[in-house]
Amino acid sequence: MQLKKVMALCLCMTMAAGTLLTGCGEKNSADSSKGGEQVTISMMHHKIEAESGLKKLAEAYEKSHPNVKIEIEAIGGSADYNSVVKAKMASDPPTIWNYSSLGDLETVQSQVEDLSDQPWVKECNPSCLESAKGPDGKIYGMPMLIEGYGYLINRAIFEDAGVDVDSMWTFEGQKAGFDKLKSKIESGEMKAKYPQLTAVMELPAKEGWVLGDHMLQAILDKDFKSSREAYQAKTVPLSGADVYKKLVDFQASYTSNAKSLPNLNAIDYKASFDSGFLLEKVACVQQGSWTLPTIKEQDEKMLDKVDMIPYNLPDGSTDGKYVVFPGQFWIINKDVGEKKIAAAKDFLNWAYSSDEGKKVLVDECKFILPFGEAKGEDNKVNQRLIDAYKNKKTIQGDLSLAGPSTWSKDVVGAAVQKYIAGAITWDQVIKEAKDKWAEMRKK
Repeated sequence: MQLKKVMALCLCMTMAAGTLLTGCGEKNSADSSKGGEQVTISMMHHKIEAESGLKKLAEAYEKSHPNVKIEIEAIGGSADYNSVVKAKMASDPPTIWNYSSLGDLETVQSQVEDLSDQPWVKECNPSCLESAKGPDGKIYGMPMLIEGYGYLINRAIFEDAGVDVDSMWTFEGQKAGFDKLKSKIESGEMKAKYPQLTAVMELPAKEGWVLGDHMLQAILDKDFKSSREAYQAKTVPLSGADVYKKLVDFQASYTSNAKSLPNLNAIDYKASFDSGFLLEKVACVQQGSWTLPTIKEQDEKMLDKVDMIPYNLPDGSTDGKYVVFPGQFWIINKDVGEKKIAAAKDFLNWAYSSDEGKKVLVDECKFILPFGEAKGEDNKVNQRLIDAYKNKKTIQGDLSLAGPSTWSKDVVGAAVQKYIAGAITWDQVIKEAKDKWAEMRKK
């Protein structure tokens, strides 16, 4: 890709590659379904929005592989997933589980299977495996899906306000569109058709991962060429600190708490998305493709209204681009015995290579598949991300998680919350972020 030589995007280069992977996967699957003694494997994950889809995936595999039983366990809510993994490894180790970052992989690397010889590895663009490699260069993680985010919008609301959605592909166009809708809301012109609409967007500032993990991606993209470079960095430049401030201020200014910013720290994910965006109390929220299963489950008709505009930074440097990245990686426990390891490998290969497996992943889990030609369910959000990849309009999406563990959420996110509350200045936010990165890297 032209934007970054090492772009952590897990998409294979050609349709031919997808054909090769399918062939390999189907052969492995056929070999393992000829019988044999019963084996039970467990899959633990924190992709909570895809839980029902993953259970259907397991059920589909079990039908053609009667000797294999797959137990699916989702860890969601406020649970610290890495802490749950640590506890499970000591008491009831899962066969398969997922991780998010190089730091997560490092903590369990001695306990996971080397996947370097799996058929899907050689069929992928090497850059997609950046966060799947250990220090020894071996591949330990299998990319789960391609994800991306920008600004989820209710296209119908903007259009009814007279905004040309396609004009919002730049920051200046986005600002003009937001301003126009804000004016219409304040004048009462939107009340008849959208009685609950109170603001252009919502900012769930209570969630440190929104302020840190998500907002930081495009800012760190100015500093690091890859997640590996970020992971190895002893210090962080934060050369886009001023842009970061403008981004926070920009989003906050279009919320219903624009004149009472400290109140934003009480807005959580549910209030912003479930009780805000989905109920048409706001027309926009910074979110990603992982919300599609929730949208479909709560209001399938809403999918026809939802669109995604790019993640435009206030300096115009990312105009027309989306944050795109390999969202999570599957890993296999190397200490569960050969039969369970073989079954786990076969299940994962089948899931991403067989027509039946891919259909469940696309239709039920709402995944954009990371192997073969970029493919996802036919909706506006997925298509925006797929087009962004094809047209090289992407921003790295795994940089904040490559920083020191919990730095982006618990350090930077918490500092931004203090800024929103008026307790500290922006200069203090940046100083704390830089100092803590350096301090945490020494440990």
